[in-house]
Order: sequence, then C-alpha cells, then structure tokens
Amino acid sequence: MAEYTENYNLKKPAQEDFYNVDDFNDNADIIDSQLKAISDKAAAALPATSYTAEDLLNKLKTVDGANSGLDADLFKGESIIPIANGGTGATSVDTARENLNAFRRYAYYTSGGTTNVDTDMFDFALVAATHEFNTALYNVVGGTFVYVWQFYTNTGTGATGRRVQLAHNMGANKMATRYYNGGWSDWAKIPTSENFASMVQSALQSGGVSMVKSIQRGSIAITADSQTYTRTATISPVNTAKAIVVYTGMATSVDNIEYYPQLTLTDSTTITARRAELATNGSTIIPYQVIEFY
Repeated sequence: MAEYTENYNLKKPAQEDFYNVDDFNDNADIIDSQLKAISDKAAAALPATSYTAEDLLNKLKTVDGANSGLDADLFKGESIIPIANGGTGATSVDTARENLNAFRRYAYYTSGGTTNVDTDMFDFALVAATHEFNTALYNVVGGTFVYVWQFYTNTGTGATGRRVQLAHNMGANKMATRYYNGGWSDWAKIPTSENFASMVQSALQSGGVSMVKSIQRGSIAITADSQTYTRTATISPVNTAKAIVVYTGMATSVDNIEYYPQLTLTDSTTITARRAELATNGSTIIPYQVIEFY
C-alpha cells in the first residue's frame, strides 16, 4: 500500500504496487506548485545588499517604543541622562538647574530701592547698572561717573547672596572688581589694554613685582698649584637663556694681571672660573652671583 510524504503529501508507491504515471504526474504538480510559491516569495523580498539605512530605520520604527526592548528615547535603559554622560540628571527644569549649579537670574537695581525680578533665566544674576560714588572705588577706578554691575552666584539676595561687583569708568576705560562673602573685599583693579603697562610699571617701581626669579651667590678658589688654572662650582639649575653670572671682584695673593680670572656660566648647573695658565704661584678667590630672570 502506498504511503505519503509528511510535508507536501507526495505519493510513495509500495514495492508491490504497479508503476502508475498518474502518481508521478501528481507528485510533479505538487512540487512545481511549491517551488513556484517559494520563487514568488523570494522575488518579492528585498535582497540584503539592497537595504539602505532608511530601510533599516523604518523597520526599527515599527517596533520602537516603551516596553519594546528598543526604546530610542532611553539612555542605557534610563529616561534620565546622568550629568557624567552630558545630561542634567533630572526631569524638571528646577532640579536640572540645581544639579548643574545654573541658578535663576535676577534683575536687581540698587538705586532708589530694591526690586527682585525673576526672569526665569540661568547662569548668574545680572544686576542693572548703577552710579557708584565711593571714595575707595574713586581711587581705584578714577573719575566721578562709574557704572557698577552686581552678579549673584545663587538665588539669595542681600546678606545671604554671594555677590560679585564689577565697576567700570567708561571715560577712562578702567575696571575694578570685588566680591561679597559675609563682607565685601577690597576693590581690585582689572588689567586692560589701556592700563596694563602702567600697572606693571607701578608694580615694578613699588617692589610689589620682581622680574628676578632667583639669585645664587658663592665663590670659587683657585689655589697656588702648578697644575691648576681652572675651578668649577655647582649651582641649582637655571635656564641659561635667562640667566647671567656676575663677577663681583676678587682677592689674589699675587697682584698680576695673569691672576685676574674670568667667569663663565658653563651650563645650567656649572660655573667655571679660569685664569692664565702661567699664573700658578699664587691663589685667587673669585666671588660670583648668578641671576636668573623670568
């Protein structure tokens, strides 16, 4: 008795059955039908090599979303991006500002009363310009007409606010600043292209700034020795391009020009003293100073 295949029901005649052409034709029709269906499906499919980035994106969009395992709105599975990854670490504007130390901005006018206006901005508190008539400020910035801006570094005002003031004499283009943290600091000048040279000159003349980086002092002794006419001394390292050695006189047991030495800054840590090779019967002591500049 004939049997049939599991998937496409093709007839399998038994050994004792006579050959029947109809059985062969029926099987061929079934195989032809199935192959045609597979061919049509393959022709309708887009070859992998023909897929574009847009095709892939459109496919992903069909499954993207909450609880899909592929939620493009999430960062590493979280809806809040941490600050360490460039986010705010918050879902609300106020919390984000607090996390980023970006407080609201206030307009504050110091003349004719106090007014705080929350402009719902961030960074720092910008304060309206005022006229400041203050003896200390007058001496620093100069002039009788000075604009002062005040900046809050948090939302507090008055005694609780951390404040920075910037003063500007528009006419002379001079600026100064001070800060408040439980009390006002002294006004400090701000260097500008207009006053930088005079500020440096003033600092140099008053002794407040030195262009000298270091001074090293010592002496080198060349003794009475028929074989010796040079001696060296070791110093702390200096930049030879910005240092000089100063000869400050000598003491010699023989008053002869051959015993008069010369000093050389040989390298960053060495000074060499040299006198004439014929000067061997007396001793010479040579003091030195090495001056290094910034």
